[in-house]
Amino acid sequence: MIKKKRITREGLLNTATELIMQNGLERLSVRSLCSVLGIGKGSFYTYFASKNDLMISVVRYVAADRLDRSKVLIANIVSPLAQLEKLIVEPTDGIQEFSAIYAMIYDSHQSIRALVATEYLNNYIRFVANIIQDGIEAGELVDIDPVSLATMLITAHDFLATARSVNTTHIDPDVYRQTVLRLITK
Repeated sequence: MIKKKRITREGLLNTATELIMQNGLERLSVRSLCSVLGIGKGSFYTYFASKNDLMISVVRYVAADRLDRSKVLIANIVSPLAQLEKLIVEPTDGIQEFSAIYAMIYDSHQSIRALVATEYLNNYIRFVANIIQDGIEAGELVDIDPVSLATMLITAHDFLATARSVNTTHIDPDVYRQTVLRLITK
């Protein structure tokens, strides 16, 4: 009897994410994904209705992973200002994986754009806005609308990370850090 390979939804998402990062979105097909995993197409369609469904799920998966990694990154930091510095102010390479995948999907699949971008940004903005609210209450941050400030900080940080990943900017990380801190601290 032939033993069938068991695959999970998360296994499919992990492999699809890796393949997109290695080869680009255009080279990913249901057939190539199944081939790499050693499974039949039926196993794929158990978890996803189509390649488009997979793409939406990959972006959601990577975005959720980014949020989880962000929470772990600041878990032992007490000060809201220090948390923001770790997440937003310090230009990091940690989000380049997400930025690269999102850029590929954004460019290739317009139908996914609004749904995933809005969903991802709203979740991350709420997360950062809660930290900002804590910082305002602790007297560490200026009293400004937390959602507006979170939106501005995330946009600036994502722009910088994306620009750095494609080498289109020469923004000095120290100047960026000092400018952001001047804007948000009392």
